Amino acid sequence: MNSRGNRYRVERGKSILILLLTVSAVLLICRFGMYQDFNLSDKQREPLGSNLGGMSNSNSEGVLTLRPVRMVLQGSEGRYGVQYSQPAIGALFEADFGNLLREALDVAGVAESITETQWRESINQAGIWIYYDFIYPLPLGEISVWLKNSERQPDLNWNVRRFLLTEFEGQKSLLCLDEDSGQYYRFSLPDNAGVSWDYLVNAYEPNGATFAFEEPENFSALAPYTLILEKPAQKVSYSVTNPLADLTEEDTDELLRALSFNPKVVSQISVADGQRFQDGLDSIGLTEGGTITFHSRQGGSNRYQVEEMTSGSLVERCRELLYHVLEQRMDAGTYHLRSIALEDDGGRAEVLFEYRLDGTPVQVSRDGWAARFVFAEGELLDFTIHVRQYTKTETPSPVLPEIQAAAAMKSLLQEGKELLLCYIDWGDTTQVMTRWTAY
Repeated sequence: MNSRGNRYRVERGKSILILLLTVSAVLLICRFGMYQDFNLSDKQREPLGSNLGGMSNSNSEGVLTLRPVRMVLQGSEGRYGVQYSQPAIGALFEADFGNLLREALDVAGVAESITETQWRESINQAGIWIYYDFIYPLPLGEISVWLKNSERQPDLNWNVRRFLLTEFEGQKSLLCLDEDSGQYYRFSLPDNAGVSWDYLVNAYEPNGATFAFEEPENFSALAPYTLILEKPAQKVSYSVTNPLADLTEEDTDELLRALSFNPKVVSQISVADGQRFQDGLDSIGLTEGGTITFHSRQGGSNRYQVEEMTSGSLVERCRELLYHVLEQRMDAGTYHLRSIALEDDGGRAEVLFEYRLDGTPVQVSRDGWAARFVFAEGELLDFTIHVRQYTKTETPSPVLPEIQAAAAMKSLLQEGKELLLCYIDWGDTTQVMTRWTAY
């Protein structure tokens, strides 16, 4: 009787604990905004192609490089996963595993369609695999170029954010998902595609990385491939300032020249939120809040032309402008390509960039992006750049454990979405902190 009573009290205690976790998560979310449905995916635009690339502020040539935001390694000893850590991801990707993805894309054979069940079986099997998640879909035809390979892959028009390199019973494969169609694919790799990856993977001590679909009892409310680590990310806050505040006349002239405007011929106009500089049909605006805007009427000076309306050419033009504006003003932040949206006829395009702090996206304003560029018929017609300078502090920015955030999903009607950690910068504070967002 006593034993039965003890078991009853234990089970009741578990139920109460789960209830308390859920209530505490909801209270934290409601009080501090720890969980919000920011439209980071821009899904209402249904972009034809989108990608994520990064540039460090020490990169004098402004060369686009790709960095995943999440990686998982599985070897014979277990799994090791990392996310939201620029040093950790950089170490993995630069040391060995970026080269493995480059080589796999170079030598991949003809793709065969597979099911999601086969994709999951590849994750659940006891073999060796390496998982890459770039968060946003990448135009696969450009990936070889952005990974420093020599040739573009024009026949692969899918948009991919996740890759899985597998080695099972001596056979190596590259798996991916076309985010537009939802179709999974597998490329076989040559039998002589390098030595076994086991020794590379097992150099990292397992840390219990898992995916939400593998623990439905705790994470059924999350998107199935949400990465779960045993310990939440350790983040700090960043101070944020406007590096364009208090520009001298000389500073302003230098900025105009960097943007291909001649300060001696422009007309300066005071507007409600700052200054505007007009040169024929083109104008540059500088707001008091640190935002730079450009507008040109189509058929104007063709100040920022592109050779062709392709993802590669569009990104190159945008990066050149961002480099001139942001390179000496970034401090701890980096800027990354977030999406490319091309109309079917290639006549118009929109390119978005975002900031990242230690590998964690920054939600700038309600729109989320740091910079937006609009092209039409080979011309750049409009751009907006929110210029920010982020400086790392020693102040912790607590991150709610995933299990508590997941417990609140049902209450907030966000079931089936992915948890994405972001810094929030709405322009009304001097310090930015981390919050969970629904993606």
